[in-house]
Amino acid sequence: SKLLMETANESGLSPAEVARLRQLVLSSGAPRTMAAHISNWERFAEWARSKDIAIFPLDSSKLVRYALHLDNLECGPSVVPTFRTSVKWITAKLAIDCPDVDHPGLLAIQADIINKRARTLKEAVPIPTQVVRCFELLVVDTNEPDPTRLFVWWWLCMVFASLRFDDAIHVKPNELVLNEEGMFGVAWQTKVERKRRGTKFVVPHVSFSGVDGLRAGWQLLMQEDLERDFWIRNLNTREQFQAAPANYQRSVQWLKFLGRYAVEHYHEGAHEEFKELGAVVNKLTAHSARVTMLDAAVHAGRSSEEIGLQANWKNPGPLVLKYTRNRSAI
Repeated sequence: SKLLMETANESGLSPAEVARLRQLVLSSGAPRTMAAHISNWERFAEWARSKDIAIFPLDSSKLVRYALHLDNLECGPSVVPTFRTSVKWITAKLAIDCPDVDHPGLLAIQADIINKRARTLKEAVPIPTQVVRCFELLVVDTNEPDPTRLFVWWWLCMVFASLRFDDAIHVKPNELVLNEEGMFGVAWQTKVERKRRGTKFVVPHVSFSGVDGLRAGWQLLMQEDLERDFWIRNLNTREQFQAAPANYQRSVQWLKFLGRYAVEHYHEGAHEEFKELGAVVNKLTAHSARVTMLDAAVHAGRSSEEIGLQANWKNPGPLVLKYTRNRSAI
């Protein structure tokens, strides 16, 4: 953790406080919980440095400004509540004064984010088939940077397996198995299964373009260090990954950027069609991958049982229409 290695001047902490934090992180508590809190704090510290803001003394006005920054990044509904918890954890462990994490301004921003993002999840638009096809062509294009190809492949896996974004994070890549039928894996934590028994999924060996994008992406993944408990790393640039797991806000921004790029470079059609696809791509969210095949299945007249199997629903009946966009076309 960078916070543990920084000098007192760089982090704003005294040498004793840095040593105390290092001791706590290395010797006690749940490793994943601690790592999450430290990571949240480091992102806050990086933002503060970029704005020439001194973190200490810590006060609620700085937390409010950071929350506004997170909102501008279109963060997920759980990001601000998690950050508030991390602030309480860090200050408690370091025995320093904790600012008011229940500040009215902070809570108002949190409520607004939850309202906007929750609505976005419910009404997430599916990724157009033409864009999925362009993504497949990008994955097999060896002229594109390998990190970009692998990142887009990961989104395609979410599309064809109808995975939630959070589920697609909690996958150990060394446990994935590829055969002629598809790629089989286990999400060790999902929205509905938090006991870490694992929820199985399969990415079928299919494509809209006819290219073997699944195998091309698999070969790229095999070049990675797979000894980790998350599927894909955070894409920093088109040519480089970061060491940390994929981040919600950044991944959605990349999805939109690469969606527009793929349409521009791999789609053939009238000018108006390019404009229409671009407009849809700009509305995509992390949940768009989840709904893409489910929406297509409903409009293709597939049975509730088939759709439920695709979505891993125990009782698909009431959920089929919920996950259908443009219901009037059914």
